[in-house]
Amino acid sequence: AYGGAGAAAIGEALRDNAVLRELYLGCSSVDDVGAAAIGRVLPSNAALTILDLGYNRIGMDDGWQACGAGVNR
Repeated sequence: AYGGAGAAAIGEALRDNAVLRELYLGCSSVDDVGAAAIGRVLPSNAALTILDLGYNRIGMDDGWQACGAGVNR
């Protein structure tokens, strides 16, 4: 999946993170698989307080449907 491997690597790096407090991954092509990989390590990460995943491909349709008419309605 597009963006999954890179986000999975970020998730693994976050597992041992004790310093990074803010991570901005907006417009980074993170998809459902990548977001899940990052999400799995968040409970064990006490340092990260801000995670921005805005403007990615997480659970989205292609953006052309009217509100409530897409595949994820």
